Order: sequence, then C-alpha cells, then structure tokens
Amino acid sequence: MNRTMFFMVTMGLLLVSGCSSENNLSADSEIGDSIQESAGFVDCGISTSLNSDEHLSEINFELDDALVCMGESLLDGCKPAKAILQTVDAGQITYEIKNLEDVGCIIKSEYGDIKQIPEESQKKYANKFFECPVGIDFTKSRETISSDMPPGYFAFRVYFAVAVDAMAPETKCTGSLVGMQ
Repeated sequence: MNRTMFFMVTMGLLLVSGCSSENNLSADSEIGDSIQESAGFVDCGISTSLNSDEHLSEINFELDDALVCMGESLLDGCKPAKAILQTVDAGQITYEIKNLEDVGCIIKSEYGDIKQIPEESQKKYANKFFECPVGIDFTKSRETISSDMPPGYFAFRVYFAVAVDAMAPETKCTGSLVGMQ
C-alpha cells in the first residue's frame, strides 16, 4: 500500500477492539504534551510515529505515548479520548474516540487545514472527516485486531481498520471523507 493510501486509511483507524458502550483514554506523545482531561475526554497528546519514512512493520507503537493512551481508552470500554497524528504526507490528523449513549463507540478522524498538508495528493482531504461505529462485532471480524494486543498497537490497528472501512462501498461510517479515494 502506498504512503498516500496509508495516510488516508490512517485517518480513521487508531482505536477500537474492546469498545462496547463505555469510555476510556490515557497517554501522551514524544512531543512532550501531557495527558489532560478536558471537556469530558482525555487529551492523549501528539503521536509522531507516522511522521517518518519508516515502514509500518518497523514502528514500535508502544513507544508512542499518544497511541498507548488511545489504546488504553479503547480497551477500557471506549472511553472518550483524542490525539493528533502527525504524519509525513497528510500533516496533522485528529483521531478521536467518542462514546455515544444511543450508538456506542465511535471513531472519528479529521484532516486539518489545507495549509498544513504537505503532500499535494492529500490536499483534497483538507477539513474532511469520517465517523465510524466500532464495537465487539467490528473487532471480531478483523483478524489483525485483538484485545490481547498491547494498547499502542491496538489503537493503530483499530484506526487503520476504521479508515479502510470508511472507504468501502458499503460502510456504516458517515462524514465528508466517506467513499473518497
């Protein structure tokens, strides 16, 4: 998968496996942002794992405090959390975990302003987002996601799976990024 498609997929996958209709979060990033709780969710900070030319298989997501925080939130009943994913091609992407009473666990991914997106092919996604419901059925249907995974890896795998799902023809996701390629 090329970097452009990866970052599109990355937009919405970071967290989900143990999500039911509860909430969770925790952690921070290499940038040094501290974990803060505000407006009913945990601010997990900034992830820089995707801001390198390293192959995904070479990245240790457990060293990324922001992704670990997001994974812990997902694994702790889908507690509301938020992180910024700093990427090579797509600039900053907001990754958010929501827990809505009538819907359950939702993963939201949103691209930032066009000015901060370095890769020309990614600029069409500026200020666009998707929201996808995730839960036990979602995670059980994906071989690459297990609640036994360490939290950083779990958060990344969920995010990636959600992003792929948002691009699928028949998806339960909503938002301005749904179906865009």
